[in-house]
Amino acid sequence: MIKLVSKELVVFYFLFSVLLCACNKDDENSYITVFPDQYGIVMHSDDVQTFNIKGETTLTFSKIEVSYKPDNDFSQTLENESISGSNIDYDYEFKAPLYIEDTITATLNFTAELSNGEKVKTAKRLFIISGYNLSETAGNVLYSGSSYEPNAFNLQNGTPLYYSLNDTTNIHIADTSSFDFNGDEISRTWISNTGIRFVRYADFDYANAKLEDLKSSFEAGIPREYISNIKDGDVLLIAFDHNKSVHSYAAMYITQVIDSEGTLNDRYIFSIKK
Repeated sequence: MIKLVSKELVVFYFLFSVLLCACNKDDENSYITVFPDQYGIVMHSDDVQTFNIKGETTLTFSKIEVSYKPDNDFSQTLENESISGSNIDYDYEFKAPLYIEDTITATLNFTAELSNGEKVKTAKRLFIISGYNLSETAGNVLYSGSSYEPNAFNLQNGTPLYYSLNDTTNIHIADTSSFDFNGDEISRTWISNTGIRFVRYADFDYANAKLEDLKSSFEAGIPREYISNIKDGDVLLIAFDHNKSVHSYAAMYITQVIDSEGTLNDRYIFSIKK
């Protein structure tokens, strides 16, 4: 409840501040306007908002451009369309991105270029509530490399695999058990052929995990290319790539490591949040 109230206050101050900014706009030299006409707009991730761009000029419009810039990040061009005529009536659909952070403020810039090279601009301020929730799959099983069962795993689609029979680019983790090195015992060591990194984080709150917490906790640790001494109750944080997107991280809880007599039924049981 406290978090909800806090977020509502942030939205209130955001709207209040952009209204103040909107009052300072100089409309005398503005050739384009964008609807909805309010300057500050609150959106949730994956929401789609249609912006209607209207404009007039005594010359000719030659191009329209829409760019998006989150605060403290780079700008990216979303639309760059050649046009002609002295009037604009153009619809642009914007889909709010997913973010690791709970909330993001950004500017959506609209630019129309005239035939003489002059550019006229207007903008909207966006307050994006990400609200990305981790989803969990439980009861995943990875068998020992000394068994005859799947001894590798694709973490992104939750598929058990055989290390020796599958394309290793699809294998995120594989058990290293072998008769020569481990005898009848499970190795308790995983490797990866796809470049993922592991961080063991004993104090990570797996039950209440949020994506932002997962990312910051992973970056606070020491990433390794393999993980050893896996035991019941371990929490492993995983990064799939360096893009730092909402799909780059996962948390794993080791429910049980079963090291039975022989090797045929040796296995790991675990849950994944991503």
